[in-house]
Amino acid sequence: MGTNANSDTPISALAAEYNFLKGHSIEKRTAQLVLKNITRIPELTLEQAAMLCDVSVSTFSRFCKDMGYESYTAFRMKIKDALASYEFKPQIYRGTQACTCENFIDIFSESLQTDLANFRAHFRPEDYASLADRLHQSTHIYFHDTVYSTIRLSLQADLAVTGKMVTFSPNIPEQRRDVITAQPGDLFILNYDDHVRSKEIFNTIKQLRAKNAGIIIALMTSTRQISAADDCDYVFEVGRGATALSDIMLRDLACQYLSMVYREKYISGK
Repeated sequence: MGTNANSDTPISALAAEYNFLKGHSIEKRTAQLVLKNITRIPELTLEQAAMLCDVSVSTFSRFCKDMGYESYTAFRMKIKDALASYEFKPQIYRGTQACTCENFIDIFSESLQTDLANFRAHFRPEDYASLADRLHQSTHIYFHDTVYSTIRLSLQADLAVTGKMVTFSPNIPEQRRDVITAQPGDLFILNYDDHVRSKEIFNTIKQLRAKNAGIIIALMTSTRQISAADDCDYVFEVGRGATALSDIMLRDLACQYLSMVYREKYISGK
């Protein structure tokens, strides 16, 4: 799975797959070739799509599943739907007024204020302070996220300079390896934003709990109304933004505050 998907739109997810995967992996090249031939995909069979991408049928099927879809058929239909409704306007998840170039600032200003109000309603400083203490006690911290940002990388840097081993895993294969190698006392920070490509965290939580090895799980989630929340040690409800941009902003705010608390307690006082 790729690394920057705050959208259920498979075209955006493919772009993230291509742009953020490292090196010259099969997955990266497959994403590139699917993007290059995106308008043809809805009419191709699984075998034809695999041939187009110069991979085996099993490899292409696995690619579709790693992208967050149950099958190639589901992946193909999502692409077909996305192409049919593709337009230049930014998506607003809430509200009925269409966003145009003329009203862009007004629409986004209003949605940001609403998102911040929702974030404030669930904001509990004591929970962040408690997690900061736990971070300081842990030796190895794992971040499972689909977005790179300077804010989140800054939090990882804070942990690194205090001697913590930090692993950032943005795709499903890496996340699954993390679960296998997790040790007692390790801490996982998982992000769930209610989009298809973050649903791997449900398997991650289930498997970590099955290990019963004293592993700590902190969940940053768009909503607490998910069953997996009950199996986590920390739950930070940040809300779902009205747009993909504010989705990222809300999680960055949570990471920024956690970083500030950690620095104040364990870095600046040194």
